[in-house]
Amino acid sequence: MRALGFLHAAWGLGAAIGPIIVTAFVAGGRTWRLAFVPVVLIQSVLLCAYVVVRKDWKILLVDISGLHGMVGSPPSSRDTVALDAAAVILDCWSGD
Repeated sequence: MRALGFLHAAWGLGAAIGPIIVTAFVAGGRTWRLAFVPVVLIQSVLLCAYVVVRKDWKILLVDISGLHGMVGSPPSSRDTVALDAAAVILDCWSGD
């Protein structure tokens, strides 16, 4: 769960800072394409930081041996999943 929170925080930070970086480059008379240089550098630093810290993140192991009886069998094919999803959507849409 902690990794998911970090992911959302990073996305929000990037969504907020990205336009500011591009605006600063364009307002400074440079082309918008040049604004990708600091973004690539920042992403490279984040990648290196992730590689260093990823081994410290805990992996959640879940025992699913008892689930089969409670939730039923897995679908046999993608077509089965698609037809079931379509049936649920149509039922919700038609109000039945």
